[in-house]
Amino acid sequence: MDESTRGTLEFVAVQLTAVFAGLHFYWAFPRLVQTVQFGQPLYRDPRPLLFIGLTVVVLAGLALVQQGVVPRTAAYVAGMALMAVSVVAWMIWHLGGHVALLPWAPEGVGQTHVGNPVAVLFEHAIGDPIEGVSKAVEVALFGVLGVLLYDEVTGEPAAETEPSADADQ
Repeated sequence: MDESTRGTLEFVAVQLTAVFAGLHFYWAFPRLVQTVQFGQPLYRDPRPLLFIGLTVVVLAGLALVQQGVVPRTAAYVAGMALMAVSVVAWMIWHLGGHVALLPWAPEGVGQTHVGNPVAVLFEHAIGDPIEGVSKAVEVALFGVLGVLLYDEVTGEPAAETEPSADADQ
């Protein structure tokens, strides 16, 4: 892959990562504030706290890659794993009855969906635009990181120096 294409894909990956972090923070912060204001235990619905932690980890990861502390290959693998876990956890959350999945949830709490699982997930994705955009961003970021990882692993190493015209004389 040429440097221009690689640079474009890296730019897209950073932008998608920022959107991912921003959407999770946008959704979670008001809910976390409400939880604290109403004196509810944080474990009642751990998603806001988890999403804010996720936002911090993702943004810290971007900074560490930029500083050269974390190798790009490791960041691509970690990002792909995080996106896969995020999509799968979202699917399990909605198909499993939401809060009913939590081991400490009282009996009868939650919402069980009946019907085709694909239709249920589609309804959730279009019913809440933040969820739909978030899942689209996660799938897109997974793909972009996969392409970058593939290029990193299989790509040819860049030439360190170009032969100059003076060297032939």
